Amino acid sequence: IQQLRKSAGLEVSQRIRLVLACDGVLGEVANSETLGEIIARETLATEVEHVRESAAPQLAHVKNDVIDGEKVVIAIAPLA
Repeated sequence: IQQLRKSAGLEVSQRIRLVLACDGVLGEVANSETLGEIIARETLATEVEHVRESAAPQLAHVKNDVIDGEKVVIAIAPLA
């Protein structure tokens, strides 16, 4: 997420909208309220939204990745 933020040219202090599109075990973990709070705090996301991989968002900055063999789409958009 932080690398995507950097490649998007966002300021370190800029708030973002974050969407994680993934299924399976990774989707279960992404849905965890505690993990969502940690991710939001560490990335300055005002919200962490989890959607199924098939519903991957079309935001300004998107990265496809694989974590422990599972596909994830990470999408961020700067907030005004």
